[in-house]
Amino acid sequence: MNRRNASFQQISCLFCLLLLALTSCDTLQHRISKNQGYFGQLPPDRQHSIRAGAIKVGFSSREVYLAWGQPNHTVATESAAGSGETWIYTRIITDVEHHNVYRKNPATGAWLPAYEPVYIDREYIEKSVTLINGQVSSWTEYSRMVPFRSTYPRPY
Repeated sequence: MNRRNASFQQISCLFCLLLLALTSCDTLQHRISKNQGYFGQLPPDRQHSIRAGAIKVGFSSREVYLAWGQPNHTVATESAAGSGETWIYTRIITDVEHHNVYRKNPATGAWLPAYEPVYIDREYIEKSVTLINGQVSSWTEYSRMVPFRSTYPRPY
């Protein structure tokens, strides 16, 4: 093996390791292991709920983070019970639409129809939780996809 191939293999290996580090997910097990001291002090029923990915009214914001992870969006709230925030968890779904377009053939100069895909990312709410004074006051898991935004920019 020559030096050039060895160098290329080293660079490829480093690139793969970097890619793996950047794409690693914040999983439930990872969050619990990062917060093992705090998690170990929780009552067994709360530990069980968190391991199941469930939250309950009265959970702290840290317990919600352990069970559901970091929210995609936060919204400040105010009520008679106090000030707080709503954490919104979303999912991006890519829709594909096809559009008829015309492309000029450089060889003949003729305009030819083409059927091209257009990829549109749409954000949908999966669940949300409202925290008042750092404690869960209510939460919702949506059984149907609810658009996060009412309008989406059209590519054309």
